[in-house]
Amino acid sequence: MACGPLDLDSLRWAVIAKIDKAEALAPLNDLLRRTFVTGVALALFSSLLALGLASLFTRPIASLVRGARRVSEGALDVEVDVVPQDEFRELGEAFNDMVRSLRASREALNHQVRENERLLVSLLPASAAAQVREGTPEAPRSFADVTVAFANLGGFDTLSPDLGEDQSMSLLSEIVAAFDEAAEHYGVEKVRTVGSSYLAASGLSVDRPDHTARMVDFAREIVRIVKRFNTERQANLSIEIGINAGPVVGGLVGRRKFIYDLWGDTVKLAKNIEATGKTSILVTKAVYERVRDLVVFEPARKAELHGVGTVDLYQVAEEAA
Repeated sequence: MACGPLDLDSLRWAVIAKIDKAEALAPLNDLLRRTFVTGVALALFSSLLALGLASLFTRPIASLVRGARRVSEGALDVEVDVVPQDEFRELGEAFNDMVRSLRASREALNHQVRENERLLVSLLPASAAAQVREGTPEAPRSFADVTVAFANLGGFDTLSPDLGEDQSMSLLSEIVAAFDEAAEHYGVEKVRTVGSSYLAASGLSVDRPDHTARMVDFAREIVRIVKRFNTERQANLSIEIGINAGPVVGGLVGRRKFIYDLWGDTVKLAKNIEATGKTSILVTKAVYERVRDLVVFEPARKAELHGVGTVDLYQVAEEAA
């Protein structure tokens, strides 16, 4: 409330001005309100600006973190975006170079693994290769019923003086490669080769009900291979093949340098079958009983085999071979 005199001619008046407190403080309250709203707006704007700038500054780091997580999960097709003027450009480029290097290393490793697997399968039967992969190469395995064939290539030594050792080995490798292709075609596995002898098995890694018939077909095919070779090279090679069927034991022999081999009476008999020194396929009675309806045989004959005794042998008829 305020008061003061007011002179009007001969009269003196007293003027009293009265205002309530709320009306008097209204401008101040309005100023406080505007100041508060402005402060809140500025604070909110500052926070949003700070968040935006922080997101902008940390975006490369977040991208690197996401990329690193994907790489740790095994994904090597990751590349982070690199901004030319970004402060993290060198870090992003280094990350991308690292991922590319890891990708190249993995591709090289996978290629080497494939090559090792191919070499392993080419050198060993599938069952033996599986043992090596599982880390138990020293454990022999028993097979209840397998057909084995032992083929001995004769007359090859007579080629050596004329051809030389290098060319003779090249020809032997050519013949063995042809045997390998035939084995793959008939579902037969090469066990090993020693010199000019070839040991094969059917029903070893894959349980085939017709493994004996497959082996006889394979034997007839390698006879045809040798005959074609003789015709093309004017050679006089012979192939003597002994076939038997029954239980065998197979395993890797050696530790650092090893070979796969089969042993047991079934294998022993097949190896000891001796023919007449000419191309022939001789089978035991066990094999004959299984395939006699499919293959033509000559009459059985008694044979005394070293370390085995007297056995009946059946020769596949030459016209069938």
